[in-house]
Amino acid sequence: MLQTEYLVDSLAAVSIDAPSADYVDLQKIILAREVETAIFQHPPSSIAFPPVKVGTNAKLVFAIGIKEVAWPQLKSPVRFIVSIESDGRRRVAFRATLNPRKLESDRAWVRHKLDLSKFAGQSIKLVFTTKVGWRRSTEYAWAGWANPRIIHKVAVVSKPRRHDRQPHIFLLTADALPARYLGCYGHPEIQTPGLDQLAAEGVLFEQAWSQSCMTLGSYVSILTGLHSHEHGVSREWQAFPVAKTNLATALKQRGYHTTFAVSSRELSGRENYLDRIFDEVLRTLSNPMQDGAVTNRQFIRRFEQRPDRPCFSWIHYFDVHPPSMPPAPFASMYYAGDPTESRNEYLPSEIGRIRSVESALVVRAVLPLLESGQAVAEVIDILEDTVAVLKDRSDFKPDLAEHVLNLGARAMRGESRDQFGEWLRHQTKVMRDGRVPNELLQWIKEIIKLLERTEQDITSWLNGVVDFRYPLAVYGGTVTYLDSQIAAFVSHLKDQDLYDQSLIIFTAPHGEILESPRLPYQHFLLAPDTLHVPLIMKLPAHHDVKPGVRINGVIDLIDLFPTIMDIQRLPHSFKLSGVSRWNQINQGEDILPRESFATGPHHVSHSVCRPPYLLVDKQPAIHLETFHAVVSGANEVLYDTSSGEVYSDDLPGVVEKLRKSLDEWRKRTGITAP
Repeated sequence: MLQTEYLVDSLAAVSIDAPSADYVDLQKIILAREVETAIFQHPPSSIAFPPVKVGTNAKLVFAIGIKEVAWPQLKSPVRFIVSIESDGRRRVAFRATLNPRKLESDRAWVRHKLDLSKFAGQSIKLVFTTKVGWRRSTEYAWAGWANPRIIHKVAVVSKPRRHDRQPHIFLLTADALPARYLGCYGHPEIQTPGLDQLAAEGVLFEQAWSQSCMTLGSYVSILTGLHSHEHGVSREWQAFPVAKTNLATALKQRGYHTTFAVSSRELSGRENYLDRIFDEVLRTLSNPMQDGAVTNRQFIRRFEQRPDRPCFSWIHYFDVHPPSMPPAPFASMYYAGDPTESRNEYLPSEIGRIRSVESALVVRAVLPLLESGQAVAEVIDILEDTVAVLKDRSDFKPDLAEHVLNLGARAMRGESRDQFGEWLRHQTKVMRDGRVPNELLQWIKEIIKLLERTEQDITSWLNGVVDFRYPLAVYGGTVTYLDSQIAAFVSHLKDQDLYDQSLIIFTAPHGEILESPRLPYQHFLLAPDTLHVPLIMKLPAHHDVKPGVRINGVIDLIDLFPTIMDIQRLPHSFKLSGVSRWNQINQGEDILPRESFATGPHHVSHSVCRPPYLLVDKQPAIHLETFHAVVSGANEVLYDTSSGEVYSDDLPGVVEKLRKSLDEWRKRTGITAP
């Protein structure tokens, strides 16, 4: 049997010899528009992998490269060395040197195959080394090994199939995915055969709406069945409210083993307390995002060792989240031609507005307001939370705080952490009082400039691109790639005879605004594309529910908690805002007309949806300028999801009923300004 051993999967078990822990990491690295899951290895360093028993006809397949953003700055050529330890001896099996600053042929992934057939039947240890010449500078020597793997033939070992009839639950989520980008939701071009099949064998909800456009806030709502103002999470860097009743804990109390498999450092690297509600958290190996294929393999290996009881498993995918790029052939699936050619030019100015550092994206968007001396609510929150981190008053880091700490003195005006924290505290207090100090404004501009190199590393695949249709097409490729990972996961369940008995739910915490005249490629705004998300359920076979049913009418993501409990026939009496939709699912009936409410970042805005209309309004008690108003174009905006029309003035008469509903909801829930 032909088998592939992915070395990246064992990265947590390697031995590393390097001056610092950050010399080695797992990352998605893009060179010349080719993306690979790669082991980043800054020289001088060595990585010794755990032993592998080699089969027949074995080959080590890999590629080597230098990060594109480092090419102009590279000080020294980088040497790549593969050594093999066997029978107590270490032999060098491969050497190569790259210098993309001078050699055009080195400005791409350079692919290699290493014959390991002579080691058949032996246990070997691979050692990867990167170095530069004697006394040469290692500055910008940002080297990577692309998806190293051993492909070999191994003897088929028959394992007794595990007899498992437990009622497992699999929650599959994909960040930044609007419903309308899936084939089963009507997209005319993007292919999603895996999810289409899951919908054909299950139930699809036409009008599933999220209660937040923020990642963590929405996930907290899914798990607690509560709105943002009830659970308190409105920022990406806050902690899960462990004191609240939640799905993971409720299932654990009823005998379930709970696991969370993560695909982003945003969710697994921050101190967010999710490890306090799940029995196991399989943290991402990659930084800042992990390929869904790696997450699948990581979860499946662990699931094979599951205890003999029901399991609730949340598998989190990040492949779609912009500005990411899928591997070949998905990257070019929906685009033909060269996006850098002038004859293909289309909205080229939009390319430069695609950003990757979220706090910088927000601040950059409102910079004209700050320059005119107007304080902005969301910026104040970001700065105050950054101060709390710098002053050691909080472990919950906004990405701005993380980048400031990583950049060190360059980002802290040459001052110590404590001195700079005190300076930023005073400057932010002045802004909270309604004035933007010039010193603070200058620092904000400087930090945005410093972060451009970080952004260039992530968005290098857009270098030279003049056709805005290209990143839109690449996004479509990420959706189809995600679909392939979902299909692979479902196929594994079927192979293991676990599919029929399991409840499988696929959804997204929020969508993404890809095209916007004010700010494309972001999800920090309450809008149809950020709130209308896919929701597909494959029911356990013992429920006699007709497959392929499409249920209309609004279902909130906060409805999932009680609905899951009812599907699994688990008694409950929780006080939740979410409502079980099991009766409609069981009968195959539409949900009666109702409204859905959502809360924007920092509790600055709220929305009410009654399809086809979505009304978004700034929190009345906030008197500062807001990112919401800048990017929406007004404090109050009405969306008609059927026609695509957006109204920010001369709103049609339907708005009055929606205003009344939103006002009543605010009064009923006691929402006030933060």
